[in-house]
Amino acid sequence: MDKGFWAGAKKSWRYLRANPFFAVVFVLLAALLFLVLVGPVFYEGNPNQQNLSSRLRPPGSRIGETTLLLGSDQLGRDMLGRLMFGGRVTLAMSSAAVLLATLLGVGLGIWAGFARGVIDSLVVNIMNIQLSVPTLILAITLAGTLGRSWQNLVLVLAVTSWVPIGRIVRAETLAAASQEYVEAARSTGASSLHIMRQHILPNVSSSIFVVVSLQLARVILAETSLAFLGLGDPSMPSWGAMLADARVYMVVAWWTAVLPGLGTFLLVLGANIVGDFLRDVLDPKLTTRR
Repeated sequence: MDKGFWAGAKKSWRYLRANPFFAVVFVLLAALLFLVLVGPVFYEGNPNQQNLSSRLRPPGSRIGETTLLLGSDQLGRDMLGRLMFGGRVTLAMSSAAVLLATLLGVGLGIWAGFARGVIDSLVVNIMNIQLSVPTLILAITLAGTLGRSWQNLVLVLAVTSWVPIGRIVRAETLAAASQEYVEAARSTGASSLHIMRQHILPNVSSSIFVVVSLQLARVILAETSLAFLGLGDPSMPSWGAMLADARVYMVVAWWTAVLPGLGTFLLVLGANIVGDFLRDVLDPKLTTRR
């Protein structure tokens, strides 16, 4: 590995030692991701298997030779399995939506900031129009119009999430496009596509990493909200759908709502902390100030 990697690793290690709260959150986030991504591989049984005779059992209950570590829901389904598979659904759809939003935001942001003129004005006006509409209202409208499926939900989340990424990338591109190395590339006859790909994109990548990690937290909340409102895919239970089912039983079975809510909270907190960590580590001004 190159020296730049090891220098970045040492800088990250020093930052975590100076900020133990970040280190604790990283450990909790790693444990949660392991439970969601790796746990289903080792899970034996069907998380959707209903057993009404063991409904609303508290955590630690035994059903025959089986121990319900996290209890059961209103249909007698194992909460541990539901949390693992539901968390995978939430994380997969949110990550796919952020990926699409990143491709759209980075592409339009770099194009608008580099081309300027009419193209820049058009992209900026589209961003301003979308920002004038509350994100959740726009997402609910689109989801209700397109129908209930995971493909439509990912598309809705991507369409409502690309603008913050595009605005940051456009601003960074405007600053980078006026640098001497870009003018030197132009003078050698390099095409606009080559300059954007080889010179602009690498210099705005650190900002992209930060804003994408922060946007992931917002998309997870948006996906959970839409699923809670019944606009997700009914065949793919997510944490939002679990919260919607549990709201009637919160008084008599607190674990049915607390566990998926806690998982969502930790996932969103972890994404925000990762964004702050990347911002502090990758921003040379903050590094110098420290």
